[in-house]
Amino acid sequence: MVPRVTFLSLLSLLLFLSRPPIIHGKKYPGYCSKPDVMASRSIPPVLTETSLELLQVHVLIRHGSRTPYSDYYCWSYDGSVAPRGIAPWNCDGVSTVMAPHNTSAGFGEGDLLLFDKVYDALSPPVTNELGGTCLVGELLQEGYNQQVANGRILRAAYVETSKDSMRLFASARYADRPYERSARFRGDDQQRTLLSGQTLVSSLFDADGRVVVPWHTAD
Repeated sequence: MVPRVTFLSLLSLLLFLSRPPIIHGKKYPGYCSKPDVMASRSIPPVLTETSLELLQVHVLIRHGSRTPYSDYYCWSYDGSVAPRGIAPWNCDGVSTVMAPHNTSAGFGEGDLLLFDKVYDALSPPVTNELGGTCLVGELLQEGYNQQVANGRILRAAYVETSKDSMRLFASARYADRPYERSARFRGDDQQRTLLSGQTLVSSLFDADGRVVVPWHTAD
């Protein structure tokens, strides 16, 4: 009889660097995971004749593509002429925020207010630091798309897989987890890291109605 072995799978998705998409006019590095590169990626299967049971997966990710973290001289922008041909940084697709739900106000569970940041409070020559609608170090739309792809890769490998021994969750619905701590999420308290992780989880799991997911963090 082939022995049954249990194991701990440690998965590290260190797919992203913290540099901006344009690096002093040089070609975008392949390891920064452009969309066409992400589309070709998957988690390889475990090749063994031994019977295995997947007990746990640890996923370590880096945030997706972001804006420059500091206003280096080459990124400075005074609202008129972009230096060295670099255009303002815009993050319109990832700027919507939501306040905590106020259950004491008499609203129903499905009633929410969303707030979209509109960067029109300043006039040239006074502008946002990066010249557009992005904060320094903010996740870009491309970074958001990278994490959506990461979530789909994990979902295919550990939820929708046809191999019973590699399936962590019987259902993709977050509410169907077998117990509360069967999935735990942690991220540093920065916009780019929180949004990266939460985007990945939103791509990994489905939600029915309004679901609040605990997210563990610290400054």
